[in-house]
Amino acid sequence: MQCKPGDLAIVVNDLEYPVNNGCLLEILGRATPGAHAIPADWVGRPLSTFKFGDRTCPPDPRNTVVYRDIELRPLRNSDGADETLAWAELPKKVDNLIPAKKQDEVVTATLQTSFLGATVQCAEQFVSGAWSLTVRSGDMGFDVRVDAHIAPPGGFHPGDRIRLEYKKGDNPFFGPFIKAHLLNA
Repeated sequence: MQCKPGDLAIVVNDLEYPVNNGCLLEILGRATPGAHAIPADWVGRPLSTFKFGDRTCPPDPRNTVVYRDIELRPLRNSDGADETLAWAELPKKVDNLIPAKKQDEVVTATLQTSFLGATVQCAEQFVSGAWSLTVRSGDMGFDVRVDAHIAPPGGFHPGDRIRLEYKKGDNPFFGPFIKAHLLNA
């Protein structure tokens, strides 16, 4: 899970009501399984106006909205501790290693990768050097995080055309990304 109670979160992947992408909410707690008409992981207090068809849910302490964790991205000053091991099994050892050094790049060719092409709408660099990008790919806009070690030397700027490379099977909207290519250099 990405979010936790008390987090501020932004909606990044609402495919049913895309008008809500970019809306903010405060995570109040875990959603009770089966208590809502839709699958939900979190109950939140809206900090933006949400629209669900003809129904509007404005910011109000009495209003709540529910979302799945995959539809949200927490907004924190730091990544925080990963609490995944509290609810998931320990990872299993895998023989395919991702190369960590330049001379091991030959091994990278054996990994199957996919690409996400996008145009940078907004770029912000964290103190850690990582980048938070708001990008547009086709008709869809969303936020991605690019680690500092794969970012181009000059960073990212609005209007840049980029291609993000990720391992086949990983989520193209959340990564993790293994390379970032600046196409308009």
